[in-house]
Amino acid sequence: MFDFSWENIIHSNAINFVILAGIIGWLGIPRIKRAIEDKADRTAAEINNSVKAKEEAEQNLEEVKSDYAKTPQEAENIKNTALNTLKSLEQKVKEDTEKAKQAIINNTDKVIKNEVTKINTILTKEAVQTSVEESIQDIQKKLRDIEDLHDRLIEQSIEKLVQ
Repeated sequence: MFDFSWENIIHSNAINFVILAGIIGWLGIPRIKRAIEDKADRTAAEINNSVKAKEEAEQNLEEVKSDYAKTPQEAENIKNTALNTLKSLEQKVKEDTEKAKQAIINNTDKVIKNEVTKINTILTKEAVQTSVEESIQDIQKKLRDIEDLHDRLIEQSIEKLVQ
């Protein structure tokens, strides 16, 4: 029934191998070939993308290096601009402060002069009022003390009017 001799095993395995290889070759080779080609295409695309990415990275690196090399000079320029602006603002503040100070001094002088004038006017007015009141009191006293003084003054006034 079953003959497990060495020859039978070799022949039977060889035939089975040939049949299996034929089936795999007939069904599998086109698929394997297509899979290998697809993998090769994907690999080539990935390599191309990697090369492009590398070139872009190198270009970006050069730009960054260039920008980095410019950074100290740009920082110095910014510092100098800031210092110049600061000096300009400092000078303007000093000038504005001096103008404000001078304006305050001028206004103070004007206010003092105006107040002195007001005080002088008030004092003059009070002095005149006091003087007039004393003159009136003096005249009233003299008119009471000297009886004919009133009559003489009236006569003198009439004579002056007539002339």
